[in-house]
This record gives sequence, C-alpha cells and structure tokens, in this order.
Amino acid sequence: MRDCNQPRIFTIAPGIPFIREMILALLDGRIIESFQYKPSNPLSLASVTIYVPTEQVKQALRSEFLEIIGTTSTILPLIKSLGNTFEEEDFTNQEFKLTPDLNSPLSGIARLLELARLIIVWRNRLPDSIRDIHSNSPIIAPASPADAIWLAKSLAELIDTMEAEEKNLENLHFLNHEKYGDWWILTSEFLKIASQYWRERLSELNLSSPVLHQIALINIEAERLIKEGTKGPVIVAGSTGSVLATSKLISVIAKDPNGAIILPGLDVSMPETLWDIIANDSNSHEKKNFTSATHPQYTLAKLLKYLKIERKNVISLGKLDKKLQLRSFIISQALAPLTEDNTWHVSHSKQENKDFDTAFFDVALIEAKNEREEATAIAVALRLALERPGFKGRKSKAALITADRNLARRVKIELMRFNIEVDDSAGMPLSMTLKGSLLKLLLEATLKPSNPISISSFIKHPLARFGFLEKKLSIAKNALEIIALHSRMNGYGIADLKSWVLEKLSEQKKEKYSPRWRSRLPEDSAELAIELASAITNAVQPLISSLSSQSFKTSEWAYRTACSLESICTDENHNLYNLWSGTEGELLASFFTDIIETDGHIEANGPEWIEIVAALMAGKTVRPKPLRYPRIFLFGTIESRLLDVDTLILGGLNEGIWPSQPPKNPFLSRMMKADIGLEPPEKRIGQAAHDFEMANGTNYLIYTRSLQKESVPTIASRWLQRLLALGGKNFTANLKERGNRYLEWAHLLDVTEKQLPAKRPSPYPLLQIQPKIYSFSEIKKLIHDPYSIYAKKILKLDPMPQLQDEPSLKERGSLFHKIISEFIQDRYNKNTLEFIQAMDYTIESFFEKEKLPPHIELIWKHHFRKIAYSFLVYEENQQPYISQVFSEIHASMDIPSIGITLTGFADRIDILKSGFARIIDYKSGNNPSKNDAKNLIDPQLALEAAALREGAFSLVGCQTPQDLFYIRLKPDFQRDSIVNTDSNKNDATLFIEELSKKALEQLIQFIKLLQNGEKPFISCLRPSKKYNFIDEYHHLARVAEWETNYEE
Repeated sequence: MRDCNQPRIFTIAPGIPFIREMILALLDGRIIESFQYKPSNPLSLASVTIYVPTEQVKQALRSEFLEIIGTTSTILPLIKSLGNTFEEEDFTNQEFKLTPDLNSPLSGIARLLELARLIIVWRNRLPDSIRDIHSNSPIIAPASPADAIWLAKSLAELIDTMEAEEKNLENLHFLNHEKYGDWWILTSEFLKIASQYWRERLSELNLSSPVLHQIALINIEAERLIKEGTKGPVIVAGSTGSVLATSKLISVIAKDPNGAIILPGLDVSMPETLWDIIANDSNSHEKKNFTSATHPQYTLAKLLKYLKIERKNVISLGKLDKKLQLRSFIISQALAPLTEDNTWHVSHSKQENKDFDTAFFDVALIEAKNEREEATAIAVALRLALERPGFKGRKSKAALITADRNLARRVKIELMRFNIEVDDSAGMPLSMTLKGSLLKLLLEATLKPSNPISISSFIKHPLARFGFLEKKLSIAKNALEIIALHSRMNGYGIADLKSWVLEKLSEQKKEKYSPRWRSRLPEDSAELAIELASAITNAVQPLISSLSSQSFKTSEWAYRTACSLESICTDENHNLYNLWSGTEGELLASFFTDIIETDGHIEANGPEWIEIVAALMAGKTVRPKPLRYPRIFLFGTIESRLLDVDTLILGGLNEGIWPSQPPKNPFLSRMMKADIGLEPPEKRIGQAAHDFEMANGTNYLIYTRSLQKESVPTIASRWLQRLLALGGKNFTANLKERGNRYLEWAHLLDVTEKQLPAKRPSPYPLLQIQPKIYSFSEIKKLIHDPYSIYAKKILKLDPMPQLQDEPSLKERGSLFHKIISEFIQDRYNKNTLEFIQAMDYTIESFFEKEKLPPHIELIWKHHFRKIAYSFLVYEENQQPYISQVFSEIHASMDIPSIGITLTGFADRIDILKSGFARIIDYKSGNNPSKNDAKNLIDPQLALEAAALREGAFSLVGCQTPQDLFYIRLKPDFQRDSIVNTDSNKNDATLFIEELSKKALEQLIQFIKLLQNGEKPFISCLRPSKKYNFIDEYHHLARVAEWETNYEE
C-alpha cells in the first residue's frame, strides 16, 4: 500500500506491457485513487494529462486507449511528448517571464553554418602566440569550409550536452591549463566560440539555442503547474529523467496532489548493497567511477536521488508470471555492478541454475557466420513469429531491435523473400534515398572534372526526367550513353555535352564498321541523344555557369542547386511532384530552405560545395510515416522504448555495435568533463543497457550476432557475455541449439535442385558460316580460344567498351605505338635528319590530339620520352644498314586449300642494304615472349614472314626475311629476336623459312579440322595457366564456372 504522505511513484517491470498496464491502472483507480473512469461519461478522461518520452510512444498510447475503450465515445487524455517542444500557444496568454531562450530556436543546418562561420573567422584571426604553440605542428584546421562544418557539429554536441545538464559554458575556462598541457591553451581559445561569441550571435539573430529553448518551455510548463495547479490526474509515464529539466518537471508533478510518476523497469529486487553502489555514484562526480554509469539502473537511481524517494517506496504495477520473474532476476544478476574491489558480485545458487531453463525456455541465440547469414536468420524468425498467437487473441507482432542500421537494411531486403515490405522506423539517411543520391550525382557530374562514369550515373538516375516523356526518355538515355559515353571524353564535359555527341556522331559516320550494339539503336536515336544532351546542359546550367567564378556564398550555391534539381526532375507536364513530395522531398526542401535563409556568409568553390553538402546531409534521416507493414517492425534502440510486441529479436549484439563505444568529444576528455560536473559519456551505455534489460521482458526473445563483420572477428556484447557466463555451458548450449534451427531454416531458403556445372562451350558451326578472313593477330586467339572467334565472327557479338574514367594501359600502348610509327614514316619518307627534334615534335602533336587528363599526360609523356631517347639511339645505330622502311604496311594472302584469306598490318618492315628484310613488332609489355613466337604459341610474326615471302605485302613485294623480332617500348629498350644472334645470314633465313612454313601448315591443318567438323570452336583450347589469356568473351563462355570443374 502507498503511504499517503509519499508521492505516487510507480514502476512497471520488463515483461508487463507498459502502455497497456498504465492505462488499465489509470482506469481502475490504481494510480490516482480519487480518479474514476466512467464509460458512460465521454468527458471522463478529458481532465487527464499524460507526459510520455517520444512521439512514437504518444501515438502508441493513443492507439492503446482506443483498443481498450472500444467503441465508446470518449475524449482521450491530453498526451504530450517530452521529446518534442511543447505547444507554445499554451503559454502565450500566461504571465510568464519572457527570456531570450523563448525566441524561436535556430534550425540544425542554420546553427551549423553559423558556428562554421565563427570557426573560420576564429582561424583567420588566431593570434600568433596561440598559433605557434607547437611550432613543429602548424595549425591548419579547419582546412576547408566542410572541415569547419564537421568541427561545428562536434562543438554543437558539446554545447547541447552542457546546456542539457545546465552547466555554464564559461566553466570551460576554469579548467587548469597546467594540468592538461599546451594544447588545452589552443582548445580553450577555440571554445570561446561557444562560451562568448555564440550567445552574442544568437542575440543578433534574435533566435535561441534549441536545447535551451526546450528547457525554457519545460520550465514554464513546470511553473504553470505550480501556479495553476491541476484539475485532474497528471502522469509522467516512461521517462527516466535523463535530462535535468525533465527531472525538475517530474519533481513538480510528483509533489502535485493529482500527480503520478510511472518509471520503466526499475529493478526493485536488486540487493541494497549493489543498489547503493549505483545510487551513490549517480550523485557524485568526485569519485570519477565511470563504470557505474554503464549500469541499466544508473539513470533511474539518479532520478530517485533527485526526487528524494527511497526505492522501497516505489510501487510495482502489474504482475509478472513466474517465467518472466525468474528471467528478470537473472538479467539483473547478469548486469550487476562491480563492487569496490572491481569484482562482479552475483548471488545465485545451484538451485537457481535449474531455473535458467524455465526463465529462458522461449529464448534463442543465433550466432551467424557473417552479417548476411544473420540477416537471413532474423528474417526467417520474424516471418515465423507471425504464425504464433498474439496477446489475448490478437494478431501477433514481431520486431527487430538493433543499433546496426546496416543489419536492419539487410533484414528489410531479406524479408522481401516472403513478400513482406517493412520500413526501418529509425529511418534512412537522406544521402541514401533516391532524392539524396540524385543530389550527390548532380554535384559530382557538374562540379568535378567530368568523366563518362559520373555523367552516365547522373543521367540514368530514375528521377532524372529532363521534361521528356517516359518512353522517349529511356530510348534517349540509352542512345546518349552508347553514342557518347563509352569512350573518353577528351576534355569535353557536361557543359558541352551536345558538342561531344555531335563530334562522336561525326566520327562514327566515318567508321567502316559499326558494332552491333550501336547499329541496333532505333532510327531516331541520334536525334534523341542530341535533344537529351541539350536538355541536360540546360538543366545543369545554374551550376556549370558558376564554375567561371571563384566562389559563391552557400545560400547562392543552394539556390542554384535547387534550380538545377527542379529542371532535372520536371516531367513532360512540368510537374515537380517526384522531387518535393513525400517525406524525402519535404526533408530535402527544408534542407535547401534552411541553407538559403541562413545568413551564414560562408563562401565556397564548386568542389568545396560538394563537401559542404555531404557534411550538412550527414545525420539527416528520413523517417517513414506511416509504417507499411503493421505486424513486423524494425526499430532502433530509441524507437523501441515502451512499445510492446509478442516476439522480439535483439540483433547485432556485438561490442562496438550494441553497446556502441562512448562518443568521443574532440575538445574534452573524460576527466575534463568530470572536472566541470558533466556526466561521463558511459551514461549512454547505461541507457542502452536499460533498453536491453527492458527488451528481455518479451515472452519470445531471440539474441543474434555475427561472428565476423566485414571479415573481421567480432566480440560478443558485454551483456550477452555476462548472461552466458552466469548461465554456464549447458545454458549457452541450449540457447544456441534453439538458435541453430533458424540458421538451418535460413540455409534451406537457398537450397535448390542440384545444378550441373556449365559445360565447356564447343559449338560446331556449318562451313558456310565459318569465317573466310582472319587477321594475323586473330590467329593467336583462334588457336588458343576458338570460341572467342566464334562469338565475334559467327555470332557477330561485338564487346562494348566500358565506361572509361581514365585512359587504360591498352590505350597507352596504342598511343606509344602510333607515335613510333609516325616518327618512322616521317624519318625515312621525308628524310628528316634531326632525330630528337622530329621525335619531340611527334610526341607533342600526338599528346595534343589525345587530350589526356593533365596528370595522366604528365606521367605518360615523361615515361615515353625515356623510351623515345633509347629508341633513337637504336635507330641511329641501324641507319647505315637500312635502305628502306615500311611502317604499318598492309598484307593480304589467300590460302586456296582452305578458302580463307589472311590479312593485317605489320608494324614495320625494314629492307636492308644486304637485300634481305626483317619484320619488327612493337610491344609495350613482356608478352608474347620471343620463345612464344619461336614455339608458335603466338604465330603472328611467323605468318607475317610467310606472307612476306609470298609477296602478300603489295608495296614491298617478295622479300626474304632475315630476322623477326620484338621491340619492347620500355625505358631500358629491349630487342627480342627469335633468331639466334650467333647464326649467320643463311642459317637465319633458313630458320625463318622453316618456321613460317610450319606456322602456315599448322594453321591450314587446324582450320581444316574446324571446317570438317572434327574440331569444335571450343572455349579456351589451351586452358593452361600460362596461356589462358583473358578475353572479352570469357563471361559468355562461363569460363570461371566450368574451368574450376575442369581443373578438379
């Protein structure tokens, strides 16, 4: 029974539905004895006022009232959320002292911009005496406006913390400089921004700090209750009083004759000796005992101490069944605080060990190998939970609580296997939403050096409409990418996209062969691509026009960006519904509005604006409303408080996730915080521990964790470790056994009928459709990987070039090759004598045509000059022996016996003064080696020799090759001849004659086998690791799949 002289302080234990029990206790007079609910009187509840912690609890309380009252017409109690600002109209007609803190609060973005501006000004005006504290470590922070915003976030968190705990910011300067070293002098100077300049700036703006504004409103509410009294029951339900202003309001209500406080999950069974450890530490910062702050009862102990209430005077509402009573006792023991000698004191006996099975009969532990397995098992458990009966015959509800939002997103996706679409009530970062991603892609494509990847990603975003009809748009986007973006843009950007499209179309008209992936575009594709390119450039004009200026204010950048977004997202009817509608659109609109309306005077250039947007968007979360699936919920730890479900899954129970590491402030250490009377950061762990303790009151409970996260071993949550240590090996084994069932069921989801591995492709095409023309270079592919020739020449599948960000090594080799060839032609055809001048001129002219990115051009040009000068030495030494040089010379040789023609270009043929010839092939790498050419693994040189002997090079005529070699285009210049250098001329020509005949005979024999159907166009004919050359067609042949089976 309650002592009439004591305040009405109640608690509802974990395991009793908090909201439902509170309503029932109110209705039947267990909370306020003088209050009686009369169903026949619709105004019976109108005089009741209830304060709850969050908006989620507020909505749940209303729903539960309606469910309990039923169809009876009743005006519900006035329900207020302590987490949100009170309705200010409640105070407008009252005589309360108006203070600056009652001015409108500054928005989050405006505050960051204002603080960042002050930080930049502070950096620029920092006295030399402070700047030179550490002469060897010059102070450059913040290095950019975005850095200033990140610093502003940390500073804002410190300001909020001190204001919430009602500590004067000027106390920061009373910390002992000598105790904390020279860096504290600098930090102290920086923190003057918070203690001095910030209040002055708020006064100039006629605005208030959000935290102080909230505190002022709570204080006025408390003052109003004292002055006016209450006409009916006033209840604070579910609050732990973690904010000092809330504790004051709770104290006022507790003393009111109609007031009552209902605490969530106060541990009334904890031994007094252990409770005293927590209660004493909760009221003292002198001991600096941070471990007590991690206990789940720490905040409640602190509140009771503030209210001057003994724990024994707190009345429990509702009654737990035996199972949950035992579980609550065991959890309390597992989370018991450390004693003064740092030992974990528990008081369980052998008899109590037998109760573990009873208490945790419906509890399981899932230990998955990785995050994916954990998410799948959770999804299975949530789906199966729907099959259980719910509370008192209602449909069952299930929820996942986790501090790991990545895990929540994985579970959300896995639930789609069961056609269940749920929302994460903790929300999704704005940057990860469709509209947020469009903003990021827009800025990347316009304000950074353009490249095909960023432009294509931006253009193909699903919200990018550019005023086109939807059907027409998809064709235009595809055409623009295929025509213009599958190659380097040679200095063009999104600002002149139309010009680039026109240039590419002009080039493609001159091509002798158009690849199938381009030739299959619809007839009007070119016109649509030009039209879309023009629309894109017009849409982003507000941003690209700003690149000519050094910098703009953030408000100007925000306005220009919003204008571009509107032009991008407008549809054919000039409708912007897709951009600004819904929760995402509203948040994005407020994001730009806050920046535009802020008098922050921060200037930035284009790349800096990108970083500023990223810094300001961080922490912006889109919360779903309403939730799509009414029976399965994905909660964050805060959103789950006091809400009741039938099955609860506690996910991500690993150290560093749940609980997370205490937040680190870059300005104050733990000891500094203690010195100025701030709560230790470990207090948040204690609040998370209380959430864990409350969650353990759910009937059907599942703990989950992954043994590895991102391939790194994890450590189980400290709470789980304690519980398993307390329960012992058998208890742990039983929990895991029940959890393993979910893992097994999760594995079964991916079990399918056994599939035979893909067979090695071995097509036998008809002779009529087999190729009649091969190039010299294609013969190597033919003998190593006939399937690639089949795909290219018979199926006519042309590989599409990848979207290129930067030039590839293949392009580098091709460029070097062209420079050498051009130089050779000029040198011998024009009789240029100045080797170095001629080479320099050729290098400069080719690099100018290529329009490479500056950093690539610098590296490649420097590298090639080294190659070129080594090559010039070789050329000068060879000049006396050469009578004529042919570069990039074409050949065509018919082979009547098999009805094919060999064609191609030789890089270089030298006609020597001795009457013989030599064939040279330029290579930028080490492959093929001279042994590959000699052993006919790569028969190109040998076949070119055969063609030269037959007069297939029409401009050269019949010649006898004396040498075949590679010139390696490397700084250390290599000449790899396949002929023994010790051989005389006759031996060399004889060797080459025999080699060329052998290469031709082998080719004829191999092609005959293909033509006769005796050999298929098999994939990777020589699968040896040494000769298994990567090819564009390997993915079509599924090489990676069948090759593993082949090797086994």
